[in-house]
Amino acid sequence: MIHYISPSNFPSKTANSIHVLRQCIALNTLGYDVKLYGRRTVKKNLKEEIENSYGFSVEGLLLKTYYSVFSKGDNIVIAIFSIISMLFGKKPELILSRNLYATFVLSVILPMKSIYEVHLVETGWRKRLQSSVLRSKRVKTILISNKLREILELEVGIKIRESIVLHDAAPTGIKTLNTEEKTALLTELQVDTHKWSFRCGYFGHLYAGRGIELIEMLSSQLPNVLFLVVGGNDEEVKLRTEKNKNCNIRFIGHVSNEKALSLMRCFDVLLMPYQKKVTLGAGKFDTARWMSPMKMFEYLASGACIISSDLPVLREVLVQDKNAILKDPEDVSAWRDSIEILMRDQKLAKRLSQNARKDYLNKYSWSQRAESILNYSRK
Repeated sequence: MIHYISPSNFPSKTANSIHVLRQCIALNTLGYDVKLYGRRTVKKNLKEEIENSYGFSVEGLLLKTYYSVFSKGDNIVIAIFSIISMLFGKKPELILSRNLYATFVLSVILPMKSIYEVHLVETGWRKRLQSSVLRSKRVKTILISNKLREILELEVGIKIRESIVLHDAAPTGIKTLNTEEKTALLTELQVDTHKWSFRCGYFGHLYAGRGIELIEMLSSQLPNVLFLVVGGNDEEVKLRTEKNKNCNIRFIGHVSNEKALSLMRCFDVLLMPYQKKVTLGAGKFDTARWMSPMKMFEYLASGACIISSDLPVLREVLVQDKNAILKDPEDVSAWRDSIEILMRDQKLAKRLSQNARKDYLNKYSWSQRAESILNYSRK
């Protein structure tokens, strides 16, 4: 059995919880029993609530969770909860962890081998724990980008003993939609598909650094293009809607991950306007230098063209004029011109979207990522 120790609350709107669930489902689909540790935010019917929140089933997973109304210190509690379970239960076949505290105890203090997946550069006293984990002979490391490995080793001074880079992914089996299917989905959102023949979409949070201001400016400069922004909490959506009076921009708010995957396939262009400083919320972390955003891979699978900020870490996946158009996040006119070019040049648009789909199919599904993890664990 594979034991997966998460940093996540279930259900929630966080990207890390979607990542964890999708990865565990993919491992389970390959024939492995998976026990997932985390904190639950509901007292009962967790699997049912997860399906309602995310739009997909986790029926094959064994969810080992505790309930608490308090989220403070949840990573430490999840770590303690998982460690006790493993010490007094059957020995795990494989330990996968995104939980720093659990990995430190299991593989630095205790003699248990594990695979630790790193998504950020820790600071403060957590930096010392991360350093010890990455140096441990009992730990193999997964990093979400080459830039993250570079930053950890050069800037933070951590020499990683053994590691592999695995970017994020998208669900296996995503298919493109025909015109009728797109129309049906957009009609549910009360979008007039005859009026708005060209559509640009953004999916994700509305935190600082996500580039929402750039999209607002684009909507003013391109009045014949519809811009749909999917994501954000109710308060953020209300504020943005009240501020923006352009009839061609709409803030939809949060939808389930499965619903988002469907809606992504309805657009001509998908926008990824990350700024040079990107936060995980409330300004807590700046991830622009090392991130591997999940939506980038979902965008690749969608059948739409991608226009993205030209950030070094994103170039690990996106290639200018091959599977995306990359532009300076501060140059609004360049983004406007790129949209107008794609509106005129259907041949270019088709080539970009087809190449993006090929990359998704060949390299970036959760199943392929799960296979890479398993192969890495056997070395």
